[in-house]
Amino acid sequence: MLGVVFSPADTFRGVAAHPRWLGVFVVVLGISAALWFWFAGTEVGQQALLDQQIRRTESMGGTVTDEQYQGFERMMPMMKYIIVGSQLIAAPVITFILAGAHSTWKAVRHGGIRWRGTFYPLAELRAAMVK
Repeated sequence: MLGVVFSPADTFRGVAAHPRWLGVFVVVLGISAALWFWFAGTEVGQQALLDQQIRRTESMGGTVTDEQYQGFERMMPMMKYIIVGSQLIAAPVITFILAGAHSTWKAVRHGGIRWRGTFYPLAELRAAMVK
């Protein structure tokens, strides 16, 4: 992954020859989840999440009563788990939905299903690499 910064041409050639995405996906998702867990666990993070929740409620025309505010405050210590859990579930689901939509679009656009070319656009990557 550091090759993208230090030697992008060599990294691109390697990706074009052997496309692998799972490791990078897991690392990026793990780093993002860890940072959200840390941020949502701090006092500043909890206050920011509380303010966001109140602004969201008010932007939809609602008002926040004292009882609702106290309920939001009670939820703040658990928000780091809720955010990370939803991120670890939603990110892969959304990624696979978008990948499936992209594959379907390519299959329809090319007039049929060519599985290797649909999931791994190697010819396009190699053509860009040759230039």
